[in-house]
Amino acid sequence: MRSSAYLACASLCLVLSSCSAPSATGARSVPAAEAPQLASSFAVPPRIASAVPPRPPSMTPPAMTRAANAPANGRRTREDVPHPAFFSGESSVGGGVYYLAFANGTPFGYYSYDSGGNYIYHQDLGWEYYEDANDSNHGIYLYDFSSGDWWYTSPQYPFPYLYDFSLGATLYYYPDTARAGHYTTNPRYFYDFGTNQIIAMPGPRTPRPSPSPVPCRVNCPVVNP
Repeated sequence: MRSSAYLACASLCLVLSSCSAPSATGARSVPAAEAPQLASSFAVPPRIASAVPPRPPSMTPPAMTRAANAPANGRRTREDVPHPAFFSGESSVGGGVYYLAFANGTPFGYYSYDSGGNYIYHQDLGWEYYEDANDSNHGIYLYDFSSGDWWYTSPQYPFPYLYDFSLGATLYYYPDTARAGHYTTNPRYFYDFGTNQIIAMPGPRTPRPSPSPVPCRVNCPVVNP
């Protein structure tokens, strides 16, 4: 649960240094020292009218294992791994890296498939575990290893809007305006529509995540055995 100091921050939380406390998910409001640059760089995005998506079937991703026949670089092609409709339209740019832009021209970005199954390394988001939402919007669930949060997004939600199940709010992931096709990283900046604040989340972790399952920490559903 977020701290009272975090919830008390008004507007974009760009003027109070006390608003830098991290949440249970690793998100933190933006410190005052960053206010001048962020205020001019990140506009408040339009609010979207989208229903809260259903939770993923399980809030714990399976252990990350490497297949016996995995290539030496750990990367596999789209034919080697489960491939939800969310990734339709992607193109290979070489070296095991893919680029995806949706029909509306919005980029998802650059990423590689990992040999361990439903895992990608996104060049801006970092390590993500994905599950097909199996809905009419070609939606996908993402488990973000850097924050420990589960997200939902789709080409129609639309990305870079994501629903964060730990925060219980829609987020907007800010693009990196200096790098076409990329988003902010180290840290990653989001607009949190639950608190009307810009928040920062930890940047990508380079090593592969631990093979141990990562449990849900907050707002977790009861999963029947």
